[in-house]
Amino acid sequence: MSVRKRGKNRWQIRFTPPRGDRVEITVKARNRREAEQLEMEVKMELQRKDLGLKSIRLTFGELSEKYARGIKDRSVLYRLNILTKYFGKEKVSSISKGEIIDCIEYLKQERGVKPATANRYIAVMSRMWNWYGISPNPCEGIDRECEEERLRYLEIDEIERLVKCFGYPYRWIVELAVYSGLRKGNIIDLRRDWVDGKDMVFRIPKASHKSRKFLEIPYTERVQTILNDIPLSIDGRYFHVADIRKVWYKGLNKAGLYKLNDPERLRDFRFHDLRHTFATHMWKAGFRLDQIMVMLGVSDISVVQRYAHVHRDMRSRMVIQADKYFKDSAFSR
Repeated sequence: MSVRKRGKNRWQIRFTPPRGDRVEITVKARNRREAEQLEMEVKMELQRKDLGLKSIRLTFGELSEKYARGIKDRSVLYRLNILTKYFGKEKVSSISKGEIIDCIEYLKQERGVKPATANRYIAVMSRMWNWYGISPNPCEGIDRECEEERLRYLEIDEIERLVKCFGYPYRWIVELAVYSGLRKGNIIDLRRDWVDGKDMVFRIPKASHKSRKFLEIPYTERVQTILNDIPLSIDGRYFHVADIRKVWYKGLNKAGLYKLNDPERLRDFRFHDLRHTFATHMWKAGFRLDQIMVMLGVSDISVVQRYAHVHRDMRSRMVIQADKYFKDSAFSR
């Protein structure tokens, strides 16, 4: 018998595919008929995708470990670690859409995960399944959480106060974020051969950019002055720091922008919001959206609209212009 009951709503499926390696997996099913249907689906999937025994027996922890080898983003590695603790040694093939939804609910209730972060957890799992070539992907079809719109940026006086609260080399890192709009990862990894002082552009290689595209991002004289002050190491890197999370929040606290002992502290002002700050002040200075896109190195105008908060400012400008037009036109006579 290839399908055996192993507890409430849990069934063990055992069969030997054409390769000769025996497969044993546990699935959730309400009755034998549903379990047998799942058995058929697994067999068909093996034949269609030729995933073989390796993928069927793979646990979530094993898959996470393989996937993490090529990941540098610490936030992704952190989420993989949390997810591995939740799913434990459960077989990847037995994880269903419902279990992923249960996992997200657990993270929201027990860890206080916000909607935007919950979506990041789902995205990490989805990319991991796709990376390994496992189909169907249980993350597909899961409705994403409704994210609250973030409007976080600093005014000029806050920028000046914040910068003074950091020692070197962290002050340079913060200044480059504010005055160039570069992402934190690009700043920390910044190398001399990425900087063209003649044309005043950053040339970010594909492997170092979020979109995996080669980018040329112009920068200002202010940025060039900051770069000239930074001593270069032998390997051509500007900085040798692993992470600035602790230093970042201490600096915010010192500047009065983040209260360490306040139970309602605004932890949601992140380093990435310095990029928002740069784009916002570019917009206020009168730069067009297409120009801000070039300065930020993005190709999607909706991203720039979010950075520049045009959904508020643009409406105000349009109302003022329309009001002025109607007052000065024949309509007002």
